Amino acid sequence: MNKIKNGLVKLFAVISFISLLLLSGCNSGTSSSTGFTNSNSVVGSNSYNSSSVSSDLGTIANSELAIGIKTSANSSVIFKSISSGINSFCALDSSGHVWCWGNNSAGQLGNGSKTNESFPTQVSIDSSINFKYLVGFNYSYCAIDTNNQLYCWGGGGSGQIGDGSGKDAAVPTKVSTQNLPWGVYFKSISIGASNICGVGSDSMVYCWGSNQYGQVGIGDATVGQNILIPTPIVSKQVLDSRFTEVKINYYGSAFVCALSINGDIYCWGYGGHGEIGNGYNNNVYIPTLVKVKDQVDVEFAHLAPGMGNGSCAITTAGNAYCWGYNQSGEGANGSYSNTNVATPVNMPSAETFVSITTSTNTACAVTNKNNSYCWGYGESGELGNGNTSKSNQPVKTLSTTAITSISSSYYITATLCEIDVNGKVYCWGYGVTGSIGNGAYPFESVASKPESIAIVDQTKKFTQVAITGNSSTVCAVDSLGEIYCWGSGMEGQLGGGVYQNTSIPTLVRMDGISPKITKLVATRNLYANTFCAAYNIGKAYCWGYGKNGEIGNGSNSNQYVAKLVSLTDDSNIIDIAAADDTICIANNKSSGGNAYCWGYGANGQLGNGDIKNSNTPKQVLLFNDVFTKLVATSETFCGLVSSGTIYCWGHGEHGEIGDGNGVSTSIPKPINASGIKFTSLMVGGTDTFCANSTGGVLYCWGYNGSGQVGSGSSSSSSSIIKSPEKVGNNFKLITNLSLFGGGSALTATDGNFCGITSPSYYVSCWGLGVKGQIGNGSYTNQSLPQQAKAGPGAFSGMTFFDIAGGESSICAVGGDYHIYCWGYGSQGQMGNGTSGNAAEKNSLYLPVNMPANVLFGRVYSNIGSFCAVSTDNLIYCWGNGADGQLGNGSSSSANATVPTMVSYANADFSNDAADITAIVGVSSTYCALNSVGNIYCWGYGLNGENAAGSYKNTTQPTPISVVNI
Repeated sequence: MNKIKNGLVKLFAVISFISLLLLSGCNSGTSSSTGFTNSNSVVGSNSYNSSSVSSDLGTIANSELAIGIKTSANSSVIFKSISSGINSFCALDSSGHVWCWGNNSAGQLGNGSKTNESFPTQVSIDSSINFKYLVGFNYSYCAIDTNNQLYCWGGGGSGQIGDGSGKDAAVPTKVSTQNLPWGVYFKSISIGASNICGVGSDSMVYCWGSNQYGQVGIGDATVGQNILIPTPIVSKQVLDSRFTEVKINYYGSAFVCALSINGDIYCWGYGGHGEIGNGYNNNVYIPTLVKVKDQVDVEFAHLAPGMGNGSCAITTAGNAYCWGYNQSGEGANGSYSNTNVATPVNMPSAETFVSITTSTNTACAVTNKNNSYCWGYGESGELGNGNTSKSNQPVKTLSTTAITSISSSYYITATLCEIDVNGKVYCWGYGVTGSIGNGAYPFESVASKPESIAIVDQTKKFTQVAITGNSSTVCAVDSLGEIYCWGSGMEGQLGGGVYQNTSIPTLVRMDGISPKITKLVATRNLYANTFCAAYNIGKAYCWGYGKNGEIGNGSNSNQYVAKLVSLTDDSNIIDIAAADDTICIANNKSSGGNAYCWGYGANGQLGNGDIKNSNTPKQVLLFNDVFTKLVATSETFCGLVSSGTIYCWGHGEHGEIGDGNGVSTSIPKPINASGIKFTSLMVGGTDTFCANSTGGVLYCWGYNGSGQVGSGSSSSSSSIIKSPEKVGNNFKLITNLSLFGGGSALTATDGNFCGITSPSYYVSCWGLGVKGQIGNGSYTNQSLPQQAKAGPGAFSGMTFFDIAGGESSICAVGGDYHIYCWGYGSQGQMGNGTSGNAAEKNSLYLPVNMPANVLFGRVYSNIGSFCAVSTDNLIYCWGNGADGQLGNGSSSSANATVPTMVSYANADFSNDAADITAIVGVSSTYCALNSVGNIYCWGYGLNGENAAGSYKNTTQPTPISVVNI
């Protein structure tokens, strides 16, 4: 016990130089107005939703595992994701280039010709343009570049290219933003047979292409016409709604469905079989709310892509509902009659669904017990149960191992493949081109149960599968990052240099300093992460993603070791902050402008009067005052100056600038708070800022869609607050937690704030609450602060001295040095031994299962996980561990439902001379900083963010490598 007490004294004696690290966007590591949540990209599907962790075809393509493809004997290209159309593939490499091969009849290879290619060829585009996301379907591909511009190429006869021409495009062509509000860009894309829809950064849906049945969603005046540029959907019902994903039906009738942030689903377009789900069998030309059978109140969490003439969705409780065409049993409700409202699936006993994939008339799902079930059309063995007949309820496949994911083609006679927990691939269904991959010759036309693919090296473990839409070709990525393809290859889609089919998987071919650190930050872009460390001698080092100049050393390339930023002013750095792709520092110059920014600058984030990127630091145009504090949202910076005034610059359409205008600015503007002097400055989850005044009253401004400004106004007319407003009834935040070790008094998740109140040291929360984030026993949004309440096993009068929020989960350190959590917990974030549906939503604070004889002093958050520092200077983590972010050295990458000690084989965290002073979590990476200036990182590292010297994930903390350039 003496050791614990001594460790507690030492920990609390260290004044953390980033005591509000969470509040500056580093401790939460979850919030971004881009909507990019978790680093997963869709493979072999008709949509890429960058804010979703589920693929349209039920397969996760983990872009955190780089795909290493041999280009020649002496070189290699590292890929991040792969997508497919009809008999063609395109892949995105780590340099931001796209390579395509296979069928090129509509120019879908993007190389300026319409000649098929059997080797991957690079798309033709200006060398200064680098892509970060890619999606393909049918004869079209689209990609988003590092400046958030959308390009499309391939088939465009119905307007799919989105440039206004209505023609095919053999090279990537910029999609028009004419109908998008200023500054809005696409964060998710879904491609159909002849139209495209996307969710913008404003969380609204925009569509273009064929409007034969009203599937563009803009009313009846344009039905039958092609819409040649992205156009916002029109509906009185959804004008005030925001959306998280949109899915286009990819075969059969032409309709579109979208999932709102409130868990509602809206559909529009063709409805002759009940596809709209509104209780009728008619076409609708504007988004219309899907009704649930018997008016049951459910909240949907994931929307599967439309089947031939129907849709399915999974609720937050893990149950499935389907509607539309049901002649083959696609609705899995025990009948063969069409349904025009969302109707519950006959669920397997004691199991829930965690993912669902659909083909034209077949659906398959993976359950929480790693079983796979299929239903619907089965005449070609698609149900995988040994039969060739249809089923109107889920039937268990004949899989003999635990399954993690299923992928499906969209054709009527479909090929389906699944991956088990050991990384083995099994396929079944229609296999006439060899797509079952089992080595059979002549090719097996039908496989009615899962067959193991005939890979030569049986030790290989696969992580993802992609299947072409017509079931003819399958590609899989192994754990070493190599791609193997099998099936149809007559158009070069195998990428192996031959024009022939094969049933055997074939490999794809392709022609030192040690000063004290001032602060450590990470960019907020969840798919392209950069870390920067500022030192007190006027130097800064960055590593990781650098395509927009984020490294600051004059280059535009990724770096996997820390590189020196080109700062010409060597004054001591006092603060550093990071937005999505921009970094700013403030130094201790007493006059003449003491802030510098570098990286992405299209919305004025550099603060130098320009809207261009810069790969070297630019001076912020504020010469008559001195910044003492910098914070950032995704594309906006705010700084507190020594006089108590706050200045903001960058993106402003959500009110982030706070000057009352609601527009972006490339030079710092003072917030509209005359006569108020501020003492601290904090950032919220999505484009919201808060600041404490000298009287202790908290003010907030910016985006208020869920009431997160906390001023009591949550109406649609007040979703943007352009000037600071008081939180609650003079809500006061604890301003000095040094008594308890300098903890964080305020935390923000995406759309939610929680703060430790003065003088009671209780926790109150406001804003988004649908997953229990408010902690007061409700599941509703709150526009005023509400005191958190104790759940089972927790003391109702608990005081708190540190708090951290990640994604939709909050954990706080109580006065008893135990940790309490509430909100979303399906990955074990509650730390109480539960996960999945049992812990999905928790509206009261619950005690974490504390390790024996361990007390905690600080807690830090990330997406789906938490880490805490014990009073004897050890680190424990729990929650999502898919990328090694639990740091416990385990190669299984499993989630942890209770705190698990981080390995210190490479980092002696128990060293009394080097106490842990801060932990930064972003995306799936953690970095820990100790009191002598050492940094240790672990977890996701494919952009170089764990600074391990290689673009690989790491499962235990490793000291960063610092080099001069």
